[in-house]
Amino acid sequence: MASEKKQSENVPMNKLNEIANENYKTNTENMINHSNEYTRNLINWMNIQNKVLAKNTELLKEYVKSYNSAIREMAEYHSSIIKNK
Repeated sequence: MASEKKQSENVPMNKLNEIANENYKTNTENMINHSNEYTRNLINWMNIQNKVLAKNTELLKEYVKSYNSAIREMAEYHSSIIKNK
C-alpha cells in the first residue's frame, strides 16, 4: 500500500513539473519574441532618425550656401559703394 500511495503522489507531481516546464518554455518564447519585436522597432526608429538627420544636414548645407552667397553680394555691394565715392 505504501508503494501505491507513493506512485499516486508522484503522478500529480510529474504532471505539475510537465506543466511548469511548458509554461517556462512558453514564457521564454514570448520574451524572445517581444525582445525581437522591440529590437526591430528600435532599428526602424533609428533608420527614421538617420533619414531625418540626413535631410536636415542637406537643408543646412543649402542654407549655408545661400547665406554665403548673400554675404558675398553684400560685400560686393558695399565695396562698389566705397569705390564710387
